[in-house]
Amino acid sequence: MTLSQNAVRNLEALFRDNPEVRQEDLAAEARRCGLDWSQSTVANLLAGSRQLRTEELVLLPLVVLGAFGVDSNLWALLVDDREEMVPLQDGVRISRGELNKLLSGATASELNSNTAGLDLPWTRTRSERSAGAERYRHLWPSASIAKVRAALVESRNEAVQKAARKLAVAPEVVAVRAMHLWGRPLAGEREARVQARVSQEVEHSPRSLQAQRGHVTRELVVELRESLDTVDGQEATNGAH
Repeated sequence: MTLSQNAVRNLEALFRDNPEVRQEDLAAEARRCGLDWSQSTVANLLAGSRQLRTEELVLLPLVVLGAFGVDSNLWALLVDDREEMVPLQDGVRISRGELNKLLSGATASELNSNTAGLDLPWTRTRSERSAGAERYRHLWPSASIAKVRAALVESRNEAVQKAARKLAVAPEVVAVRAMHLWGRPLAGEREARVQARVSQEVEHSPRSLQAQRGHVTRELVVELRESLDTVDGQEATNGAH
C-alpha cells in the first residue's frame, strides 16, 4: 500500500467514525484550502481510481481538521504504524526511520549508507532478480524475463499478498499469473472492475465501495484458482510423458 493509499484508508476510517460528514463536506473544505475538489473527486479517491497529488498530501491535515475536526499531522495520515517498511509505491519501500529523516529535511546522502532501510530496485542485484523471474516464467509463458521480473514487483502489493494467503501460494505466483490472465496487476484489475460497476453520478459510502472491492476480489481469487489449477494440470501431464 502506497503513502497515498494509506492516506485514503485513513480518510475512509474518518468517514466511518463521523457518519454525519458527507463527501461534499470534505470537498468543500478542500476548496477552502485552495484545492479544486468536488464530491466526485472524493468519491474517486475513496474508490481508488485517483491518487492524492503532492500538494494535496501537504494540505491534507488542514482539510481533515476543517471537515472532521480532527487535529492530525501529515505523518499520522501517511504512515501505517503497523509497518516497519513503508511502501512509497509498489515494489519501492523505505523504513519508517529513513522516511522520517527525509520528511525532517535530511539529504539523500544522509540515508542509511548500507541501504538497510531501503528496498529499491537498485538495492537488489540483477542476477538475483533474473533468477527469481526464471523460476516463475512458466506462469506467464509468453512474457520475456524482463516482463516477469517487472511483474514480480507486484508481489509486495497488499492485495496480492492477501490473495496469495487465500490460495495458499506464494505472492509471486499470484503477481505473475495475474499479468498472464488480465494483462495488468491484480489491484489494477480489481479497481477497473469496481469502477465499471459503480455509477459516478451517485455518491457511494466508503462501506459500499469496500463491499464492492470485497466482492470483486473474491471473483478474482476464483479466477486465479481456476487458472492455477490449469497450470498444475499441464505440469502433471508433461511430467507423465
